Amino acid sequence: QPASRLLFELEPTDRPYTLVGQWKSIETAAIRNSMRVKINGIGTALQWAPAQRSSAPIPPGALQKGTNVVELDAVVDGIRDTAATQLTFVELRPAD
Repeated sequence: QPASRLLFELEPTDRPYTLVGQWKSIETAAIRNSMRVKINGIGTALQWAPAQRSSAPIPPGALQKGTNVVELDAVVDGIRDTAATQLTFVELRPAD
């Protein structure tokens, strides 16, 4: 199964951004630990906080004017298992 993709339009500034997600459920620790995120094909580290919240730093220049793509993927025992996760919301904002 392919990675989940979110396409969105943006006119970014040339500064760092943060991608924040709130998850309704992640079935297992193995899925959570294997979760990967890419912005326009560039991988970035996914950091986990309490209460099923995640964030990922987006470096300057990774976002482009026009259509951007966020890809989320999890691999468990060599099999993609995106059905075992539910993302409640995602937010992209300039870094603090």
